[in-house]
Amino acid sequence: MTSSIHLFLWPGLFLFFFPQNFLAAQNLIKNPGFEEYYTCPNDEGQLSYSKHWSTYFSTPDYFNKCGYYPEWVDTIPPRTGNAFAGARWFALASSSDIRREYLHGELTRSLIEEVYYLEYYVHPMSYGIAIDQYSAHFSQTPISDIPPDGTLYLEPHVQNQNGIISDLEWVRLSGCFTAKGGERYLTLGNFVSNAETDTLNPVDAISIQRHYALIDDVALYSLSSLIPSDTVILEGESLSFNTSLPLSYRLNGEALPGGQFAPDSAGLYTIEVALEPCGAIGSFQVEVYTCEALGKDYEPFLSDTSVCLEEGWQLVFPRTDTYNYRINGQLATENVFAPADTGYYEILVELPGCIVLDTIRILALDCTIKDEAPDCFFIPSAFSPNGDGRNDYFRLYGPCQIQAVEARIFDRWGGLLFESTDPDFRWDGMAGGKAVSNGLYVYAIRLVFVGEDKRVYEREEKGAVVLLR
Repeated sequence: MTSSIHLFLWPGLFLFFFPQNFLAAQNLIKNPGFEEYYTCPNDEGQLSYSKHWSTYFSTPDYFNKCGYYPEWVDTIPPRTGNAFAGARWFALASSSDIRREYLHGELTRSLIEEVYYLEYYVHPMSYGIAIDQYSAHFSQTPISDIPPDGTLYLEPHVQNQNGIISDLEWVRLSGCFTAKGGERYLTLGNFVSNAETDTLNPVDAISIQRHYALIDDVALYSLSSLIPSDTVILEGESLSFNTSLPLSYRLNGEALPGGQFAPDSAGLYTIEVALEPCGAIGSFQVEVYTCEALGKDYEPFLSDTSVCLEEGWQLVFPRTDTYNYRINGQLATENVFAPADTGYYEILVELPGCIVLDTIRILALDCTIKDEAPDCFFIPSAFSPNGDGRNDYFRLYGPCQIQAVEARIFDRWGGLLFESTDPDFRWDGMAGGKAVSNGLYVYAIRLVFVGEDKRVYEREEKGAVVLLR
């Protein structure tokens, strides 16, 4: 197999091998589940005790099992974790103590001109009426103005489209919107008048004057972050996609159950992604490789070689998170190999779970040329090119590794018969396509070689050799 350390690129796709499931997209809401707090709550109206959430003229509640968790919500567990918030989304009476309430949250970064998906969960309480108005508004600055009638008349960027919600359980509210750019704050609440709010009076409602609901697990994602990147897997492996959100995946028009992709054969697959209630949001490709095809497509760019320590030589491995590199049998922990001492180094390139792709041998040398060269090679004084398999060539013998050579052979009158720069040169007694006669021939050989001490030496040899057939 050819020697190389090259990351093969299939046209249009980077060869990245991932674990069996993709990483989750980043939620852009700070403290989405109200779990983080500055101070553990001990009473009503303490939403500001929860980190990154606030209110400016109302008194939403903060419930956390570390402290305030009264009996009237004790039977309702948080959707996740130990905390959630609660707010009054509707009130018929005009007194300030029962006005509507709004939650103001902060994003992890400003939005850009892109489509985003928002979801959050509400749990209506049984003692009040049911309503349809649950909305979200995004702004560049906090909505801190105090409205005269206690109602914020804001543009609903994401609005409940499911009508009146009367289920006494955690219900997901979601939608997509296009940001203008620069939005950094989120406001949750009811942004229309009482007359525009549809209501339903349950039979067991204690109060028909107001509506109160709990809020948990607020999440905001850019749509582009919900589409998996093009990727590559080996035949026999599978992929698991994000199913914590209302995402669905289709291959050739057929749904992938449970977000699982387990291909039957190698090839290029295009998977379409849809998000409820936003519809189709894009697609991505999966290249399924066989180990044999991967080894065939693995292209070389570095061969077995010798290097000089004095030159600070080093080798940078392309991707240590994809391939394994073993140096003299030891797994490399860094992506840079710089030999620290002279000697042979064998580098093994392998893909976990697949075939070994290549082996590279590197000889690290002390390249300072020494004056006193050791006698670790032998130049014969005679040879017999008669085809009997014994001493048929004029060549160099010995354990030293030849790095460079200039060899010339002349007849007794100075005519050039043979020359070579091949460290493994062999003269078979031919010149101009004809066998030369028996006799004495002169050679001049200049060579650079590595001694048994792994040092580099330079030497020039001149002498004569007898050709006897």
